[in-house]
Amino acid sequence: MRRGEKDKWSTDELPTRVNRVIVTLTGALAVVAMMLPMASAQAADVAPIASVAPVVDTSADGIQHVAKTHKPQVEQQSFTAAPVASVPAEPSAPAAPAEPNGGATSGSDSENETGSGTSGNTAAPYSLAIEPQSRSATPQPGDAGDGSDSASNTPATPTPSAPSAPQSQSSPQPSRAVTVSADLSGLATVGVTWKQQDMKDADKAPTYQLRYFRNNAWSPWLTIPSIDDDFGRIGVSPSYYVGDATKVEAQLTPVSGQTLTEAKLITVDSGYSAVGDAQGSAYRSGNKGDNKGDKASVDDPYAVGETGAVRSDNAASGSDSVRTAAAVTATGRIHTREEWWVAGNPAMTWKPKRDGHWKGAIVHHTVDRNDYTQAEVPAMINGIYLFHNTQRGWGDIGYQLIVDRFGGIWEGRDEGAANQIVPASQVEGAQESGFNRDTFGIAMLGSYHLDVAPTDAQIESTAAAIAWEFRALRIPSPFGTFQFHGTQQRVTGHGDASHYIGGDLNHTLCPGQQVWDRMETIRARVLGYMIHPSAMAAVNVPNGTYYINSVAKDSSSIEIPMTANTANGTNTATPAYNTADGARTQLHSATGKPNQQFTFTRQPDGSYEIRNVASGKALDVADGRAWNNAEVRQWTPDNTAAQHWFIRDSGSGYYLQSALGDYVLDLSNGRTADGSTAALYSANDSAAQKFGLASADIAIPTNRNVRIESALRANLVLDIYCGSMANGGALQIYGWNGSGAQQYRFRLVGNNVVEIRNVRSGRVIDVPGNSKANGTKLQQYAANGSSAQHWMVRRAGSGGANAPVSFYGVASGKSFDLPGGSQRPGTRVQLYTGNNTVAQQWRIR
Repeated sequence: MRRGEKDKWSTDELPTRVNRVIVTLTGALAVVAMMLPMASAQAADVAPIASVAPVVDTSADGIQHVAKTHKPQVEQQSFTAAPVASVPAEPSAPAAPAEPNGGATSGSDSENETGSGTSGNTAAPYSLAIEPQSRSATPQPGDAGDGSDSASNTPATPTPSAPSAPQSQSSPQPSRAVTVSADLSGLATVGVTWKQQDMKDADKAPTYQLRYFRNNAWSPWLTIPSIDDDFGRIGVSPSYYVGDATKVEAQLTPVSGQTLTEAKLITVDSGYSAVGDAQGSAYRSGNKGDNKGDKASVDDPYAVGETGAVRSDNAASGSDSVRTAAAVTATGRIHTREEWWVAGNPAMTWKPKRDGHWKGAIVHHTVDRNDYTQAEVPAMINGIYLFHNTQRGWGDIGYQLIVDRFGGIWEGRDEGAANQIVPASQVEGAQESGFNRDTFGIAMLGSYHLDVAPTDAQIESTAAAIAWEFRALRIPSPFGTFQFHGTQQRVTGHGDASHYIGGDLNHTLCPGQQVWDRMETIRARVLGYMIHPSAMAAVNVPNGTYYINSVAKDSSSIEIPMTANTANGTNTATPAYNTADGARTQLHSATGKPNQQFTFTRQPDGSYEIRNVASGKALDVADGRAWNNAEVRQWTPDNTAAQHWFIRDSGSGYYLQSALGDYVLDLSNGRTADGSTAALYSANDSAAQKFGLASADIAIPTNRNVRIESALRANLVLDIYCGSMANGGALQIYGWNGSGAQQYRFRLVGNNVVEIRNVRSGRVIDVPGNSKANGTKLQQYAANGSSAQHWMVRRAGSGGANAPVSFYGVASGKSFDLPGGSQRPGTRVQLYTGNNTVAQQWRIR
């Protein structure tokens, strides 16, 4: 806190905001791989974006410390008939994984993905949506055991008692069921493969049920999909992480008319073990002195030394040796493949195919547990690698990037990050059959079909990762489309109907309904991360007094609201100017009063101190902390960064960017009614964040005809070509001749925001198509009240009533301009970025 205030911060005081399509994101957010989010799953206090890291798992429950302790192993065991049934025929040997140049190879578009996702705000072990037409069984979301993952060096493991048979919701016939049990080692992942008569109809897949033994107790039976829609063909389930369980049991029950001819339980030992009893996980520890094995830590991510980079307090600085060209374009970190990789992993059976030309992003979830701890993430990812490598024949993880529920972004597919910014050289993934060369895959670690939603940190990191890729690829917007097998969304989920390109390919609910419900939010946050005001051109305006006019509603301006006059302790009918510290900024219809006027004073770094004329107080970010919805208020001037603002040219108006970070003045909820609050928010390119400056210390004549004379030369005035009366008549300069084609009338539509009407034609000066492009030639057009016909008048020099002015378009933020400073009669007047030159200066006569 500053200025001796009491700390009044609490989560109860958080302002509520739904910024157009952006759902409120609890907690402040930083950037991983462009801005790591920092919102906490435990509703941690909000902190400035420049000083936060990924969400830290503060829970004492579950595995808190892991190490790479041994060589990974993948084993398989055959199912046998359930006790009440006859023994089925001995299954044949499992099919060999596809070779690099045949079948579902890693780089081919015959590959598909296993959706990747993370846990929700309240982490349940598993959440699965009801598949269309049953898809093997109605799911059983539920608690996997006691819900904890407590670490233990050598847990006591009594012999488990024989379990009761699972109760399938689809009422399977026990006589046809097959079962299997297996001992587990390390931090384990499991899955099943199977064959039956019909291997084409996914609705005839068997019911797959699973339970595991840990912490001296069996979990409940879980119903898990027996097919992975992402694989492109049936017969393989998704992988499922069971952590430090010591035993697993599974049952497959075929539907009526089908018999299982082969069934295998695949058990994966990730090479990781839960070790120690530390509260803090090695995964997020920066303690170099702890040498209990090869820790999975954040010590060696892609490290970025760019301004605004976010470094975790829990991590040591990354080495330059692990930087890549792609990573250096970011403002944060991506955890490298080396962090989760374990020596002894089976090698890839193919080399990465670098012929991708990405045009969009496909979002997935991994259909996995949601109650994992932060320490377990590397083991889970390595388990996915081992399952994808050995059971799908892909040789590698299908997705380029994986995002955990704590906001960590992890490199998945080999060279999925390193080569991502070289056009036509991006590494193909296996995220979407038929789309692997033209899109990249980002997977959320977890399952998001039913009642478990991805965390705010996970949504933010997913958006940040996509934005990083899009900026590198020069994809302009996540809301756009591209053409490939029809019209495709730039950002969408695996099961988008536009991806149905034949048979059952891509017919899936991935990435889960909870992610689908947030897809528009993800796109909006991607756009926000793609916009960095600090990288935009700074605008230099002369020190002076200005109105801050809204582009969203140019008849309104930012103000410090009036307050009731309480002289003698009695409210009067006449409001008074509010001079109190803490009065918040708001939008209000133009009044021209001093509480809507602000004095801008340039600082040595190019920022401005902005003081309200009525109060003398400076615009201030509350508590000196920049975050979404941070209060903007007036406060006694103190020359801190909280009171310094950069004027940034967005190309369609100005951002007022806080010197505290990439946050800008924003009309909360996009509202423009009188009294609407203005606060800080990350940039999103909306009109609610764009403003224009009009000088408050000049008087605009509105009761007489005027001529508008170029400051380049006396009697060189604005003129309508040939005295045209038509829409589209060209605006040019010409020698003064006293005709109506050279005379104009101003009409105020806001605080020194004017409409400029030609006296002869009755039409107004207009920007064709409301263009924002430099060089756009101006014209006259019938008045329509649009921002394309509204101009802010700004003082451009000294000289009292005869001082030159400039005219800036409300929609574009650009000025009347004479190309190259031309004085030649007949020169067309154009729109151009303000540069304070005499070619953009005019005198009103």
